[in-house]
Amino acid sequence: MTKIMVVDDEPDILAMVEMILNRKGYETILAEGGEEALKLLGETKPDLILLDLMMPRMDGTEFLRRLRSDENLRDIPVIVVSVRSTIEKESREAMELADDYITKPIDIPTLYATIEEKLKEKK
Repeated sequence: MTKIMVVDDEPDILAMVEMILNRKGYETILAEGGEEALKLLGETKPDLILLDLMMPRMDGTEFLRRLRSDENLRDIPVIVVSVRSTIEKESREAMELADDYITKPIDIPTLYATIEEKLKEKK
């Protein structure tokens, strides 16, 4: 079963995305922020990560820096999921470190298509 980690500081968003992904047959790993996600990555390696950029303590850009600097984790595809205004304001670095992005509110067919595309590219 394909494992997808969802990293977001909002529990409601995590629950919604988990429901959407489970409906399609994906196994989900939920992390409330970058620090928790890095800790969980020490225990399990997902096939793909969905990442919010605007989070307290460790934002998405810092999470991406750490992920990409880890030899064992750098190959995990990351799709940024954030509001368009945040994506436009965020550093160019985050967009260069991520594999793709989609905007909130999430369009479910776009989410599924982007996930499938990135998983195929990984193989």
